[in-house]
Amino acid sequence: MFKDIVTYIKEGSLYAALEVSEIDGVLYLFLLKVRKSKGELSILSSEKIEDWKFLKNKIGNQTPLFLIINTAQVVAKKVLNTNDRTPEVLHKAYPNLEVNLFFYQIHVASSYSWVAIAKKQDVNHILERLKAQHITPFGIALGFSSADYFSNYLDDTVMYISNAKIEFREKSINEATRITIPVDTSYTIKGLKIKNDYILGFSTIVGYLNGKSSIVNYQSTLNKFHKSLTDRRLWNLGLKGLIPLFLGILIINFIVFDHYFEKVQQVKVLLEVNAKEREDLQKLQKEVSNKAERVTILNGMANSKATYYLDEIAQTIPERIVLNEISYQPLSKPIQPLKPMLVSRNELYVSGKSGDGNEFSNWIIALEKKPWISYVETQDYDFVSSKSSQFSLKITIDDAQH
Repeated sequence: MFKDIVTYIKEGSLYAALEVSEIDGVLYLFLLKVRKSKGELSILSSEKIEDWKFLKNKIGNQTPLFLIINTAQVVAKKVLNTNDRTPEVLHKAYPNLEVNLFFYQIHVASSYSWVAIAKKQDVNHILERLKAQHITPFGIALGFSSADYFSNYLDDTVMYISNAKIEFREKSINEATRITIPVDTSYTIKGLKIKNDYILGFSTIVGYLNGKSSIVNYQSTLNKFHKSLTDRRLWNLGLKGLIPLFLGILIINFIVFDHYFEKVQQVKVLLEVNAKEREDLQKLQKEVSNKAERVTILNGMANSKATYYLDEIAQTIPERIVLNEISYQPLSKPIQPLKPMLVSRNELYVSGKSGDGNEFSNWIIALEKKPWISYVETQDYDFVSSKSSQFSLKITIDDAQH
């Protein structure tokens, strides 16, 4: 239990994977986002991206991102497992390799290992392109060997990923063949349907969550990435924790001063107050008023945020979309007597009607680009008629961006 809490603080419950795939000389980016809840994974979104610039605002800096480089610049070879150490395994796969110029990854299977290599300059070039979009990865995998973590869930001996045909033997990768014409297929794991273009990303996340790892010569770089994410999350959580603490202190102060204010009123009725006592009473009343004014100002700040969010959404609504309801931090449960009211913090609920499916999709994309929106979840989308549909959205707010 304690370990799960620490992991949540350091990593959160959202994970993302970005596969850089090369198909017939053309680079494609396959982005997958999943959520971990009660030991189970659910797919939030999967998206094929054709330009690096479109990655901006797609991945939050609080989300662990696994980068899978699966291009022609990554070469992989299979070698039989022996008691050899890492240098001997590399030499067996690539006899004349200048190790200081390459990143390598050794994936150890049952009877053999897959040794993938890529020039450091090629990997660093991809990292620079991500940095230009303000994205820092959490993990890096080379080639297709992450698909091995998928084998235990696969009934067939053949599987297609974005740019290759993978053949398994005894639940391990036996052969991999590059393909030039993409194969459109899907696989189902425990009720999750996953398109083959996102298998490597999903497998990499599953392998990490199950404690699987490969031998690499860039572990120090990965450690820096891990620490960077942890520092960002701790800073964000600490900042959010200070605000309720500050509000709590002010409220307690207000209650305390209100209590003393009532006492002063009782003394005023029962006793004749001399000039000095009257002066002290006035001072106490002024302090109570100041505290009350501070609490009122803080409440006004929350209302100001709600107005800002509602104005931002209103400016993006297309002509053929009509809103029926919009609720900021709605109740998470019905109000019950003698129980506290629970609200869904940092959430907006939006419902309405759409007369154009394309216009609705473009609107969702426009909302997701807002810097203060973490992600948009379509909770309901039903056709009322051939020209109209009802929808409801849950918008999660990134409070740190506003």
